Amino acid sequence: MKSRSGSLPMLDLIFTAWLVLGLGAAWLVASHYLPLPPEKITISTGPQSGSYRVHGQAYAEALRERGFEVELVPSVGSIENLERLGTGKVDASFLQNGTAAQMGKVLMLNEIELIATVSSEPVWIFSTLPHFDTFSEIKDARIALGPIGSGSYAVARDLFRLDQVALTDLRNQSRFDGAKLAQQFANAEVDLAIITMSPSAELVQKLLKVERIKVVELPKVGGLASTLPYYEILELQPSQLGVNTLGSDGRITLLAVSTSMAVRKGLHPAVKRLLADATRRTHSKPASLGQTEGFPHQRSSEFARSIDAQSVLETGLPWLESRLPVRWAYAIYQIMLVWLPFFVLSYVLHRLLSSIRRTITDEKILRLQGAIKYIELDVSRNEASGLQLSASLRKLTQLDSELIKLSSSNQYLKQLNELRAQVSALQFQIYSIAGR
Repeated sequence: MKSRSGSLPMLDLIFTAWLVLGLGAAWLVASHYLPLPPEKITISTGPQSGSYRVHGQAYAEALRERGFEVELVPSVGSIENLERLGTGKVDASFLQNGTAAQMGKVLMLNEIELIATVSSEPVWIFSTLPHFDTFSEIKDARIALGPIGSGSYAVARDLFRLDQVALTDLRNQSRFDGAKLAQQFANAEVDLAIITMSPSAELVQKLLKVERIKVVELPKVGGLASTLPYYEILELQPSQLGVNTLGSDGRITLLAVSTSMAVRKGLHPAVKRLLADATRRTHSKPASLGQTEGFPHQRSSEFARSIDAQSVLETGLPWLESRLPVRWAYAIYQIMLVWLPFFVLSYVLHRLLSSIRRTITDEKILRLQGAIKYIELDVSRNEASGLQLSASLRKLTQLDSELIKLSSSNQYLKQLNELRAQVSALQFQIYSIAGR
């Protein structure tokens, strides 16, 4: 009986332990497996006149619609973007495929995940020079290259290297300024420029409109694409762009490199999904001439693919995240998957322990009633000795103490008061008998 009586404090201890440990476990699950997304996202874009900046603005608008603060950080190009992303200085950036291998920064690939390949950017060789077959023929020309740290610079280095020409061998090289390049061509300050940009980029469109600037179509471009990793072939109709070439009068066959939206590893899954959705909204288009697949996609990339982004590219955003600000959606996830189950289990455990408590209390009251009845019968026979009466008084005092402990439960208060009244009556009766 004593063990069952001692179970009542144990039940309180069990429920208290559950609340403490359960709250701690729920908080850990919510904070580590369903954390709220960050409030601010940083995206490294590109030069002012490039397509990365335009795309970055579209992404920023899509993220702001979902409740994020977005900071767009300009850069000189893909190489700087890679260094920022690989070192965790930004959350996302546009990267030219092959940049890590070109710059010997393969280890950075372990810190980056692919959201999607979003476009294929032609390698534009703008020139006012007469026809040439190899870059070694023009190494004394006035050549404008992209800033060190840009994808255009890395592409130029690859192209000249094929003809055994190092960029350091170019005697009259300069770094082009997108805002001034067209004027530099007009002033005969630049003879040739190599640029990797989307046809829709402001700089490309400006140069395409200058009549004396031609677009060079490299000979044997197919062989170059097979020689240079991460390059592909892209065919464009000159009539579509209003350009002239130094090569064929038909289609322009250009080298091209793919551009990807990538993120740092560890970025919140919801942000990855929203960026994947932004790629669908910004870049979704069928395959162009010379391409085997449309954009965006996750094939043929040097980066590890984000599973979260892949699910969005295939089936779209989760229902809740497509309709609410993402932080609200994750707050609901936490409530539904963590806090609501915890409180339901707490309620069930409380009801179960309360039922056990009532059973134990009922048994204890029955035992006390039996003990009081036994003393009452013993006293009513008037046969008890003085020692027996003293023992009965001690027993009644003990029973009264147990009744007082049980009186904290309002459910049994009336019944317990009646039993305490019986105990008091018996004590008075025993004192009366002892005083005769």
